[in-house]
Amino acid sequence: TIQAESIYNLRNYIKHDKIFPIYFFFGSDRFTIDQAVKAVEKLVEPDISSDFDKEIITAKKKDSLVSAIDIASAFPFGSGKKLLIVKNFELFTDKDKLTNYVISPSETTILILINYGKISGLSKEPYKSLIAKNFMFEARDLKGRELSTWARAESKRFGLELSNENSSLLLDIVGEDKSLVAAQIKKFADFLNGKGEITTDIITEMTSETKEFSIFNLQDAIKFGDKSKALNIEFFFIFCKLGS
Repeated sequence: TIQAESIYNLRNYIKHDKIFPIYFFFGSDRFTIDQAVKAVEKLVEPDISSDFDKEIITAKKKDSLVSAIDIASAFPFGSGKKLLIVKNFELFTDKDKLTNYVISPSETTILILINYGKISGLSKEPYKSLIAKNFMFEARDLKGRELSTWARAESKRFGLELSNENSSLLLDIVGEDKSLVAAQIKKFADFLNGKGEITTDIITEMTSETKEFSIFNLQDAIKFGDKSKALNIEFFFIFCKLGS
């Protein structure tokens, strides 16, 4: 079975002396995809010498990929690198057009492609070529123990300690939306000045129950035709608005 690299191993592929010409991020974990894009951006930006050499394209339904490939293939305006970020890859109608570019990408462009959602048929092009060159990274949703481990690692990144027990407590209160968990951990870091332990008291006193649907959940439900889930989320938003 052909599988893409995990986005959690991205640090092995974005060292300053080892920047790939293409990074293709896909999966249901939008938060981690957005964080990965920022990490690549941060590394590439010092090599961009012109403001015209950083561009973001947001695809719309039935758009063609050809124009994005043309931009990626063109030389930079300045003397350095060019960064092109293409969002909503899933909406392009001619995804196979990417294959030739993957085989022979521009040496002066760093192309970031973002596909929000899962992809079936990874053995087909252009995914087969992307995976063969280690350009493709999957961001799958973490659940249970994996998410708890991530929360502890995220806390450590802020200089804080979070026990297994308190990690579980935090997820019980906040839910499994990583963006909400990360926001709470950032709040703890500000409160503790980036040093100390996230205790049970801190969690219970500073964290309100946020187990709720996000706008991304609604978008995904609509996109994948889950009408029942979409209606439930819409009702949730209505009740929240009425109660505010």
